[in-house]
This record gives sequence, structure tokens and C-alpha cells, in this order.
Amino acid sequence: MPKQATQNVLSVSFDTDLDQIEQIEFVFTQDNKENAPTLKSALWVNGGDNTSAVRVEGENVIEIPWSIEDTFKFKREKKFFMDTRIAVIGDDYNPITPIIELFMCPSLFKQSEVITDEEEEEATEG
Repeated sequence: MPKQATQNVLSVSFDTDLDQIEQIEFVFTQDNKENAPTLKSALWVNGGDNTSAVRVEGENVIEIPWSIEDTFKFKREKKFFMDTRIAVIGDDYNPITPIIELFMCPSLFKQSEVITDEEEEEATEG
């Protein structure tokens, strides 16, 4: 689980052979509701260089980096949710995936102690 005020990597394991997947889009929201605002997203593209998530070489695991700023987009000590959209190579079939419940671990550090004013403005804008 991510922890506020720290740079993290969220590892996501798949039962599917990722060599058969074209891309995976990850969407993170505070609420498990349709049309909940996306607070963070990540994209892994098979064989692509322009991705915000990385596959662990030789494994069916995708690592999603979390910046300190990302962690403060979510409420501390609260649940948040990850949904995935998977595109299979050469197929219009998109596997059904569950929405995963996660938890944002708190920190004793305040946001102002770890993010400069400029970084805080960027985090709240984006």
C-alpha cells in the first residue's frame, strides 16, 4: 500500500501472460463510483518506451511509481480504488477485471514539510 509523504512503487501481479497484452491502463480514484474523478493514472504499453508504468523483466508484474505528490492526492487512512483496462494483442476482447480496494497509509509528516509550494501547486492542478 502506498504511504503518504514517501516515494513508492505499487507492484501489480497478473495471472495473464503479459506477452499477450497490448496495454494496460490503471485508474485510481478515491471513491468506488462511476464517474469518480481520476486522481492518478498510469499506462503500460507492451514494448513501448512512452509508458508511466514498467514491467518487471520476465515476470507478469507491472510496477507503478508513486511520487510524494501523488500520495497527497488521496485521503490519509482511507480506502481508494484501482481499476484496470486491459487490451489484448490482436483482439477486441477486453478482459473483465475487478476494482481493487487499496489503503493510503498515513505519515507523521505534513504535506508542507515534504512538498515545496511550487510542487504543491503542480500536484493540486494535475
